[in-house]
Amino acid sequence: MESSHRWIEEELYAAETFSSLHEFLSKAAAYQRWFNEKRVNTYKGGTPLHLMRETYPAVPADVLVFPPLILDNLLVQYKAELAQWAA
Repeated sequence: MESSHRWIEEELYAAETFSSLHEFLSKAAAYQRWFNEKRVNTYKGGTPLHLMRETYPAVPADVLVFPPLILDNLLVQYKAELAQWAA
């Protein structure tokens, strides 16, 4: 997990500029798709999609695509429920 955070920092945040939240979410989604489908992990010898298909050959590429979320927005949306869980 730590190495993926480092790559995201270097390949997305430091390499791109964002003029709006919409642009950030769009670029984050494009980066995630590229990272999972095209970027080769040299240590493991393939892309995440390639490696997953070694075990599950018929898995669709979209299985690794998740829409980017602003977690702070979810915190506000579910604040009451979270407070109940914490009690």
